[in-house]
Amino acid sequence: MILRHTPPTPARLAAAAIATAGVVLAATIAFRTFSLPLLLASIGGSAVIVFGMPDSRMARPRSLYGGHAIGLAAGFLAVVAGRSDYAVAGAVALALVAMLLTDTVHSPAGADPIIVATGGAGWEILLIAAGLLMLTDMLGRFIGWCFSDPGE
Repeated sequence: MILRHTPPTPARLAAAAIATAGVVLAATIAFRTFSLPLLLASIGGSAVIVFGMPDSRMARPRSLYGGHAIGLAAGFLAVVAGRSDYAVAGAVALALVAMLLTDTVHSPAGADPIIVATGGAGWEILLIAAGLLMLTDMLGRFIGWCFSDPGE
């Protein structure tokens, strides 16, 4: 991808803002329905990266999906380990190492182990997160397509 050094157009700014608000609104509805409000911060952070920094490595689908998959899995390991402070801290460290080894670093996903282990999330969080990440990815691709440079 080519890094943009020029400011985004007002239309792209509006599209990014609308997409971010849409993803966070969908997340709010989903998480209130299933009593999982803590994951909002993680999904909101992902939306900011995907729509605000589309050329960054963290905005790649590999990092978006892979980072969250690793973060959520590490969170469930912390639950199995007893949800102690040490288990949660170890889960975040494990998630970081796994993301580095798999080239899937996505900073908002670093919060996922904390959210899963301390928020009492069940397996439904996986389906909800997957749906919201797909929505974020599809909107990011659509915005990129709409505002791509014809020379790219």
